[in-house]
Amino acid sequence: ANRYSIEYLARWHFGSMYLKGGKIDNYVMWKLDAAVRAMENNGVHWITYGKPASGRIYFNNFKWGMETTSLQTQIIRQNGLPVLSELGFEQGGRIELYHFVSRLADSPAIWLWNCSEEDGFFNPDVLPYHSYIRSLDVYKHPHGVSEGEDGIKYGGDAIILGGWYNTHYERLLPKYFPLTKFQYPILEIEGSVNRGDDLYNMKGERVKLIENGYHNHLWLCLFMKMAGGGTDWFNVELDANNLMFHAKSISKYLDGESLTKTHWQMAKPEVSDTVLNAFALTSENKTMVWIIRPPSKRQIETASPSSINIPVEKDGKYLIEFWDTSKGEILQKVNKESTGKMIQLKIDYIKTDVAFKAILQ
Repeated sequence: ANRYSIEYLARWHFGSMYLKGGKIDNYVMWKLDAAVRAMENNGVHWITYGKPASGRIYFNNFKWGMETTSLQTQIIRQNGLPVLSELGFEQGGRIELYHFVSRLADSPAIWLWNCSEEDGFFNPDVLPYHSYIRSLDVYKHPHGVSEGEDGIKYGGDAIILGGWYNTHYERLLPKYFPLTKFQYPILEIEGSVNRGDDLYNMKGERVKLIENGYHNHLWLCLFMKMAGGGTDWFNVELDANNLMFHAKSISKYLDGESLTKTHWQMAKPEVSDTVLNAFALTSENKTMVWIIRPPSKRQIETASPSSINIPVEKDGKYLIEFWDTSKGEILQKVNKESTGKMIQLKIDYIKTDVAFKAILQ
C-alpha cells in the first residue's frame, strides 16, 4: 500500500520463540506467520532473522504501529527465559532456526537471511547460523553474512553496511563511495532512523527533522545504486502521520523507469555553488540528477542563481523535467541542447533538494 517493497524485521521483534525445555512459543510463531502472509499479499520482500535466542524481546503496541520496548537480560531471566550467553548456538540456536526456517522458507516474501545484530563490523560468530540455515533452506535464498564487505568473503550475497543504525548525512558519502566498486547489492537497511536527533521518536515527536534521515537516505541510496534505504519497520507510524510521502514521491519519480534492464552509470554533475552536493545516473537516452543542500549547511546563504552542468551520454536536444522530491511532481519542463555531452542549466536557490530528468528527444 505504501509502494515500498523492502522490510527489515528480525525474528526477535515478534518476541522470543524459545522457551525453557527447548519448547517453541506458538503465539510468537503465529505473529510471524501473520506477518509473512501479509508481506506476500502486498509484494513486500523481507530481510529477516537476527541472531537465534538473543537477549532481546520486543512487544508491539499496535496503537502506535511499531512502538517497541526492549527487555534486557535481567528481565528476561526474571520471566524464566534463557539468554544467548546461556544457550549458545547448539543449545538454543538450532532449535529456533529449525522452526523458523523450516516454517517460513517456502514463502516468496523471504528475500535475504541476515544473522547480524548491530555488530558494526564482520562478526564470525554468525557463520554457524548461516551454515545451518543453508542446510535447512532448500529454496536457497540469498544471505547477508554479518555486516561490512568482509561478509562476501564468507558466502554473503549482499553487503550490509556496518553502523547502519548510527549514521547521518554528513557521514554517508565517505562511507558509501568506497563500496560502489563491489559488484554486490549494498544494503543501507535503516538509514538514520535510530538517531532521535536526526529523525523522530515513535510518538511522532521531532518529525520536522525527518528530511535529515528517511528522505535523504531514499534518494541517496538511489543515486549511489544501493539496494535498499530508509526503513520499513516504522511504516505504520509513518503512514498514520502522513509521512510516507517520502517513499511515495520517489516511487512517482521512478514510475516507468527500469533500474534493472537499463544500464545506468554513476556520474558527477558540476555545480558552481560549492555548498550543494550533486549526483547523477546516466543511461543512453536519459540522465537523472539529484541536488541537495546538506542539512548542516542549509543556513549558509550563497549567490543565486547558480549553474549546473549535467552529463549526458549523447549530444542532442533534451527535455528537462524539474521534480519536487517531496510531492513527486514535475514543477517545470524546459528544452535544452547539450554541448560536449553536457547540458548547462541555471538553477534557483535550493533550500533542501531538487531532482531533474534530462530526456533525449
